[in-house]
Amino acid sequence: RNRDVVAALLELSRRAAQVAYVGLVLVGVGGLGAAWSAGWLATPWNIASYVVVVVALVVMFAVASPYYHGLRGALKGTDDIPPLDDVALAARLRTRRPELLAAIGGTGLVVLVVLMTAKPG
Repeated sequence: RNRDVVAALLELSRRAAQVAYVGLVLVGVGGLGAAWSAGWLATPWNIASYVVVVVALVVMFAVASPYYHGLRGALKGTDDIPPLDDVALAARLRTRRPELLAAIGGTGLVVLVVLMTAKPG
């Protein structure tokens, strides 16, 4: 609940997300190259995996971004709005959003593993 720790963790999270997106692009390019060389680029299970990745990313971004960007801004405050006090910060931190994000990402990962191992269709 320490605001300095929360600010540091939010900054670490922001930087980790940047690195993760670079890694995701590299894995995506490698996956598309592997699918192309194997002749699987347009198979139904591969197209379904594209959809699962895009849907999971969009939903996770839509759930996470407003909360975490808002929390970063509320910690610093603006010219018109003062920074959150400790009680308001504790109230903002009491959320199930991380569990929701883990459930969305975990479900997407399980679906991708099933698609890649079973290769249905």
